[in-house]
Amino acid sequence: MGPSVGNESIGDSPTGSAHLRLAACGFWAAVAALVALAFAPSVTPVATAGEYTVWSCRGPEGSPVSTEAWRLRVRNASPVDFNLSDNCGSGGWLGAASVDTGLGNQAQAWATFDLPRGGEITGYSVWRYLWAPAILGGSYLSVVRETVGGTTDDDGCASSLALPNYYCSASGSPTDPDDPAGEHARTGISLDGLDLLTGCTTNPCPANSPGSEFRIYRAAVDIADNASPTPGPIGGTVVGPGSVNGRASITVSGTDQGGGLRLIDLQIDGAPAGSGPPDGAPATCQPPYPIPQPCPRGGARTFTFDTDAMSEGEHVAAGTLTDAAGNSTTWGPVSFTVARPVVTPLPDNGNPATASARLTLDRSLVPHRAGRRAAIRGRLTTTAGAPIAGARLTVDLVELASQARAGRALAPVRTRADGRFRVNVGGAGAKQVTVSYAPLTGGVPVTSATAMARARITLRLKRRPARVRRGGTVRFTGRLAGGGAAARGANVEIQAIVSGRWRAIDNVRTRRGGKLRWTYRFRYVERDALFSFRAVVRRTLGWPWPTLKSKRIKVRVDGRP
Repeated sequence: MGPSVGNESIGDSPTGSAHLRLAACGFWAAVAALVALAFAPSVTPVATAGEYTVWSCRGPEGSPVSTEAWRLRVRNASPVDFNLSDNCGSGGWLGAASVDTGLGNQAQAWATFDLPRGGEITGYSVWRYLWAPAILGGSYLSVVRETVGGTTDDDGCASSLALPNYYCSASGSPTDPDDPAGEHARTGISLDGLDLLTGCTTNPCPANSPGSEFRIYRAAVDIADNASPTPGPIGGTVVGPGSVNGRASITVSGTDQGGGLRLIDLQIDGAPAGSGPPDGAPATCQPPYPIPQPCPRGGARTFTFDTDAMSEGEHVAAGTLTDAAGNSTTWGPVSFTVARPVVTPLPDNGNPATASARLTLDRSLVPHRAGRRAAIRGRLTTTAGAPIAGARLTVDLVELASQARAGRALAPVRTRADGRFRVNVGGAGAKQVTVSYAPLTGGVPVTSATAMARARITLRLKRRPARVRRGGTVRFTGRLAGGGAAARGANVEIQAIVSGRWRAIDNVRTRRGGKLRWTYRFRYVERDALFSFRAVVRRTLGWPWPTLKSKRIKVRVDGRP
């Protein structure tokens, strides 16, 4: 995770590990030990139903996990005032350390937990190392900060002791991530903000070598989730007219407003018949969760089962929906009837109709312009290679990368005399198209093939104004065009040139129609400068397009008073 910067440190925010030389402070170390026993619980929070835990840097077994749940940034600081680190993937830490020179006005570095809007933290454990130099007249601190409403409460180290909040010069170990003294745990709380911060509280900060530092070796944050999932529509062959036989299917859908929908369970006649995450759920939906909203807000799972192993007559399907916190809601019951066919019908779909066939598509990826149609072509033959003419093929479409990944059936197509067929798909976005052949008209498919029809997308970024004075604000607008339903809610990375290289400085989500907005105020520019920006949408799991970059735009800033 790269640093996300909220002021002119967009110019050159460095990353890398800080190299510390620990100062001896025997009296403060003794005080820290006594206060740690009195004020620092050592119990790791364990999430229950109504809560789920987000792990960062290291998981519960100690293996590396993402730090995506935290935003690393600086305040009132120049690019050279802090060393920002994220080397958790190699066994290190997420943290920040001030350099060996005097800092400016209340210069600080922060790691902020990215709590979803309206979320509530009910407990946490942070395995951390804190350091604040013991200097006369100093005002350095390195603390864990809790926020409730507009009120904050600190716990950690400072240059001037002020019990119970500031009780040490150093806490935890700079070399041992598993040092028990480094764990800071809280349970039974209700927070709307959690940060670790280091730096100075005066202007200017006195020079000291070393300055101050915090490190996060591991974090486990419990988030309240008291809302159970909501069942959605149920589809599949078991809800169609008439009875079912052979292979049958049921599609169960639902939504969840907390940590997301994690598991969909199926029972038939009270016996387990299948369980799993929503189709297409990301890898983050399996514990340990690395992000605050790990599972999809909504989704569906299709179960197929063999009715030949069931008795004829009425049966009942039901089950549960479970979210990331373990909250469950029942769905169903859905009744269906199993009936054996009296006579096995002969294949009637196509000439020659056959119980087994071969269906192939010319291309698995069909790109097209957003305003034009994509032609998906293929051929249906017997297993021996003879064309099947006049066969009715069913066509199903799924909108990819959209917030509501719902499937729908398109109009069937017929094969020509040479067995070839064509499916026209239009509109923006990316669509997964599945063409299937059933030997019996309206029967269960025996062969199918899938292709993606993908519209070309563009990413534009504009700014207004193009030139401002120091303290002025620039408003950036843009649009992700051609993405259709997938264009809403896409993650856009705002980048600026930092030390000659493009660096990420913020992330925004697109709105309806793929529109995006972002503002920036140039507070601390001290001379005339030219800043370069661009927007980037990266290719990630579930995003069917390659990485997309906007054109470079520039903002000229008059840094004179």
